[in-house]
Amino acid sequence: MLAKTWLKNAREVMDRLENTQMDNIYQAAELMAESIECGRWVHTFGCGHSTLPIEEMYPRIGICGVSSYD
Repeated sequence: MLAKTWLKNAREVMDRLENTQMDNIYQAAELMAESIECGRWVHTFGCGHSTLPIEEMYPRIGICGVSSYD
């Protein structure tokens, strides 16, 4: 079945990312957290469907008590 093949391939990609890139992911997270903590910007970019993870960087309207993004 095509769906099961797709899921198997997707899991393999995610496993490969986890096994080879976790140190880089943690390092990037630390850099972004430090920047936010110091009141600096975190610049993000996405094109097409790759914008979906970038959209997760921003609070959804109505669930966050932030009144200013300065």
